[in-house]
Amino acid sequence: MTKSSHTPDTQLDIEILGPAKIDSPLMAKAAPLGQHVENLAWEAFTDDSQRILQDATLASVERFEREKQVPASFEMAGARRKIYFDPSKVRAGILTAGGLCPGLNDVIRSLVMTLYYRYGVQNIQGIRYGYQGLIPSYGHSLVELNPATVAEIHQFGGTVLGSSRGNQSMEELVDSLERLNMNILFCIGGDGTLKGALALSHEIKLRGLKISIIGIPKTIDNDISLVSRSFGFETAVAVSTEVIRSAHTEALGAPWGVGLVKLMGRDSGFIAATAALARGDANFVLIPEIDFDVDGPGALLDRLYKRLSSRGHAVIVVAEGAGQKFFSDEAQQTDASGNVLHKDIGAYLADRIRKYFKDKGQELNLKYLDPSYIIRSAPANSTDQVFCSFLGQKAAHAAMAGKTNCLIGQWNDNFVHVPIARAIAVRKKVDPMGVLWNSVLERTGQPNLVVGARKSPAPPSAAPSSPAWSPADARGLSPPPVMRSGNPAAVAAAPGASPQQSLHAALIARCPEAWDDPKSRRCGTGCPRTWTKGSDGCWPPRSPTPSVTAAPRPCMRRPGCRWTRSPPARRSSAKTPAIWTGESGGREAVPNSPSIVVLKYRRSSGKSSMPTRQIRARRFPGRRSRPARSPPGFWRNTASRPPTRR
Repeated sequence: MTKSSHTPDTQLDIEILGPAKIDSPLMAKAAPLGQHVENLAWEAFTDDSQRILQDATLASVERFEREKQVPASFEMAGARRKIYFDPSKVRAGILTAGGLCPGLNDVIRSLVMTLYYRYGVQNIQGIRYGYQGLIPSYGHSLVELNPATVAEIHQFGGTVLGSSRGNQSMEELVDSLERLNMNILFCIGGDGTLKGALALSHEIKLRGLKISIIGIPKTIDNDISLVSRSFGFETAVAVSTEVIRSAHTEALGAPWGVGLVKLMGRDSGFIAATAALARGDANFVLIPEIDFDVDGPGALLDRLYKRLSSRGHAVIVVAEGAGQKFFSDEAQQTDASGNVLHKDIGAYLADRIRKYFKDKGQELNLKYLDPSYIIRSAPANSTDQVFCSFLGQKAAHAAMAGKTNCLIGQWNDNFVHVPIARAIAVRKKVDPMGVLWNSVLERTGQPNLVVGARKSPAPPSAAPSSPAWSPADARGLSPPPVMRSGNPAAVAAAPGASPQQSLHAALIARCPEAWDDPKSRRCGTGCPRTWTKGSDGCWPPRSPTPSVTAAPRPCMRRPGCRWTRSPPARRSSAKTPAIWTGESGGREAVPNSPSIVVLKYRRSSGKSSMPTRQIRARRFPGRRSRPARSPPGFWRNTASRPPTRR
């Protein structure tokens, strides 16, 4: 066997059985009467010299230019002008192995249609139940495949050829291929199937046979390396989003409702992450690539309890391979292909969640959904059907051109030939620092679920020597004698509190309505717009001491906040002047808060008169210059001087 590539990157070179010398039937100008007529203007041929860069970033290209090297690239897939096999003598075989996946029948149909109509191959055999169909001892018969037998199979899920798992003898498989006089074998399957195809190709090479082995990656988990997308994945995500929607509806329909959905993803969490990103109803997404804890402060159960306390419902999406560390004490088992059988993380989490809330004496309504087998046996959607058609066509072109020991994949929006050995060397996983997972975090707002991963800095143990740390001295404020129930400042102002906590209490005294919900730390209805919301509450624009830095985030005001707009302006006109009259001296001081006054006023204009109203005046820094005689700061309502006609 020889290499078809002329680049120095031998790792991505594709093996060929020999030089292609036969003109492709796709070049025919006409066809005999009664047979399929080719498109006379069809010229979409691809040459072996056409390559697709593995790393298409500008930095990579510039680096190779500086180092005078040829960048790594894939051979582009497509029809060739010259082919290796004589179509009239070709005997092709198709097998499917491993688990079921949407789109298997679509790939089979595309292969048969392309071989039969485009190349004129009349002898196409379907091998039943994977590699077992090539072992005589199993007794599985072959299936004749032609356009009539595959015309409607794309409307159904699963595979018409059946599937199986297990390691078979390579010697027996090659012996069967020789007895059947097969020139081409298409292996449709995942990681285990492709490993078998690689071993089969090596045995064929040792015997010096001219048999082409072409792989078509089938993995619902989308975990094959050097393949940006595998068929069936789009359908799995589409069906998974509907399951998440159902879980969300169930969670909303009951008090303290939880929808727990387990999706497929043995070692890679692409389905769970993509479905959660697409639907947007998930609050927690657990995948094999991201560690998480169940017990402890900040872990899953603790976060779930806080979520239910504030919102009343939650949706958890977990991949089947996530959280396997919780089963480390149990013995591992493997399937017939040698894959590790993961424990049921969905049932484990359901039991732990129920027990946790039962111990707390809290009602819980949990619905556990496991649609794994429903998803993988579903027929392919339109997007996957188109994709499967491309894969079948490109695989047929590669086989007829004499390519072997390669699979068909998509890379940088192009179909390419990928060496099987490179594709199965490393399993593709979700990058914890990549775009997909960060988008999931932004979409769900999911926190870190590892205990101790994020620790808040401890407050200062002693007050600074500067007297400015006294809130009453710095701002002319004294903490109010009675704080509202549940207000965190009641604790911060207690004896023995740190200076930062005392300052926090003083700031809340300035804006007592800023802590309507201490648990969620959402700003209430009374926080001025010029303040900012930090981790310790609402802070003024300038810190009272250099040791405290105001948070840069804007204050989160609720709609309808009465401090988001100015108090009612009283302007006079020439005909009906506005008269401000004070009662009881016009001002009343608030106990323990000398810088806060209550202004009583009455506005009369013409024949109409308004009842007496009160305004609690507060400081709004930055509005306008204050009189020299006014206390520190200045007043939005100019309460430091008697009301005048405006």
